[in-house]
Amino acid sequence: AAAAVSAANPADLARDLRSGTATIEVDGQVEPLSTDDVLLSEVPRTGWVVESQRDVTIALDTTITSELERAGLAREVVRFIQDCRKQDGLDITDRITVRWRADGELREALLTSAADIATAVLAVDLAESPTPAPNPTEHPGPTEHTDPDLNLTIWLHPQPRTP
Repeated sequence: AAAAVSAANPADLARDLRSGTATIEVDGQVEPLSTDDVLLSEVPRTGWVVESQRDVTIALDTTITSELERAGLAREVVRFIQDCRKQDGLDITDRITVRWRADGELREALLTSAADIATAVLAVDLAESPTPAPNPTEHPGPTEHTDPDLNLTIWLHPQPRTP
């Protein structure tokens, strides 16, 4: 019986066991097989997480693609800018201009997600720049902030409040 179980297609046998219709052939005779007769265990593929409860199985691909990594970095940039706004005493509704400097994958994430980041932090302008502002009189009061973990430097320029 053990040899017949080992020789069976694992996916078909598991499916048949779950439906209660599994059979194996032993010495030329068809014998029923139930979950009491075998131990059924599932091992997910590498890079997948699988969870089963009752009659439902969910599998998640945990591979982090470059697109997912950039999206995660963009969320970290939003968090950092929001923390900097708070440190500078800005209201949550204040509009800002943001200049930034970054390299590598973070730079790509900023360029790819600039519109989403700007919307999330209420930035009227979010642009790459090696310096605080192209025109300090147009954007007075830049505050420099650096996150060494992200290797990101930003300059926040509060926009004048409209009465």
